[in-house]
Amino acid sequence: MFIHLLVWDELYSNKFLRELLTAVFDNTTFCQYVVLVIPSQVKPVHLSVFEQEMTKVLAKTAVRNFALQFLYLINRHRLRPKLKIRRVVEEDNDDVIEIIGDEGARLKKLYGEHYISKMIHHPSSCRQLIIGEDTNGSTVGVMYLNATINIDLLNKNFELMPYNGLKKSRKNDRTVGHNETMQSQFVHHVFPTRTPDGEINAFVLEVFATRNEMRPHWSYDFLEAAFDCFPHLEYCVTLLPFEHPCYQFLQYFVVKYYKLTNEIFRLLECRECTNFK
Repeated sequence: MFIHLLVWDELYSNKFLRELLTAVFDNTTFCQYVVLVIPSQVKPVHLSVFEQEMTKVLAKTAVRNFALQFLYLINRHRLRPKLKIRRVVEEDNDDVIEIIGDEGARLKKLYGEHYISKMIHHPSSCRQLIIGEDTNGSTVGVMYLNATINIDLLNKNFELMPYNGLKKSRKNDRTVGHNETMQSQFVHHVFPTRTPDGEINAFVLEVFATRNEMRPHWSYDFLEAAFDCFPHLEYCVTLLPFEHPCYQFLQYFVVKYYKLTNEIFRLLECRECTNFK
């Protein structure tokens, strides 16, 4: 991202830039660099403001004592370090239980009393538990991921043809256009649609729990790591009740509403792209 105009009060010269750049990275998660081009007529006294936070890059044709424009740049990880994300180990049990809070009761019902220990001691390629640690080594969040998914049930209840029914494409598959998709919303109950054949191409985000002090960009780091757990899959889905609060990380998902008129559930789908690699 390029800065085209920057104006500040000299009273805050030593403070404003860091806060401003931090806000930029928090609000533009996909942005990795911020660049500021300095024209030759800028007075050197003003450059110290940028040199405190950014890296100066000279032009390839720069000659000493000859005034040319140059630029300053900064990498987002300088101000917003990336989370260290790894698989859960047995020593993480207490931290995980504390973070997931009310979700713990549901997980116990699904997987048993000592579900974390069981998942750790009996690893499965289908189920992954990952946690994120900040620069201080403190656990800030946890994700439960599962590649076991009932694709046919999801296709029955949600319009997933634009995503090839969350199945891997084949050479002879035909792409469904937008108009066809809109039309199918009205005629699927009259003319049954055929679910695409092929291997499952999605995994489920069962639980994503964080501490209250979670920073906005950390959810992006978690989703990036989630796709790394299943490199052969292109979609991540999560099923939420309609009244579920809208958390910040849901901005990366596309909402698919229940086909029935009561709209009790929302299916949220996130596709892997170059931004999650």
